[in-house]
Amino acid sequence: MTLRALPKVGVITVYCGPMFSGKSEALLSDLRLRRDHGRQRFQLFNPRTNTRDRGVCQSRKGLEEPSVSFETIAELHDLIDPEANVIAFDEVQFAPREIVRLIVALRDRGQDVIVAGLDYDFYGLPFPVVAEIANTTQDVHRRHAWCTQCGDRAHWSQLLAQLPTDGGNIVIGDDEYEARCFAHFTPKP
Repeated sequence: MTLRALPKVGVITVYCGPMFSGKSEALLSDLRLRRDHGRQRFQLFNPRTNTRDRGVCQSRKGLEEPSVSFETIAELHDLIDPEANVIAFDEVQFAPREIVRLIVALRDRGQDVIVAGLDYDFYGLPFPVVAEIANTTQDVHRRHAWCTQCGDRAHWSQLLAQLPTDGGNIVIGDDEYEARCFAHFTPKP
């Protein structure tokens, strides 16, 4: 019996959790280890709707790497380097749902994919994109923060601001949210 080598299949890694749980820090640390010790090349992307970072992915602890913003999946197809070992996405919850198919295709052609994103919205409901990506892999790292009310483990992002009644956009920033445990989380109606 002769064994034949199978083509390399990539791995999808997901870092998810509430705000202030260190998702971006975990993603950036993973990328740095791969680059510095594994000699791997990576590309880092974030959806253009992410207003926190422009041209750079930053953690609250000061880690940062250059990133490229995108709006559409067609745009991503033109930006992704097929020779990069790793393709990474921060704030993936804001990406179009079609990104799930792209991520699986990247994995299937041998590229590793790392994503970071919120797993639940301020209503307490799963972000569909993150849930679908998490269902494509066994390498899911669910992170937690610490509740600002009691100090217990927090798995929810509490929106402190009022929802706009005129259909306007909600501002996304550190001052508008707190990490909350289940007992202190109040979903928006």
